[in-house]
Amino acid sequence: MVVVEPDQTWYSQVHPEEVDTVIKQHIIGKSPVKAMLYSKFHQ
Repeated sequence: MVVVEPDQTWYSQVHPEEVDTVIKQHIIGKSPVKAMLYSKFHQ
């Protein structure tokens, strides 16, 4: 489980090789990785 703060975006079942994608696309690029969002909190 990975949570990006302060926007509280939750990603589930994140594998080590996917962390780079979250950093580049979400944190740097300001665009959530929709395919990886935790469906309990993000529809």
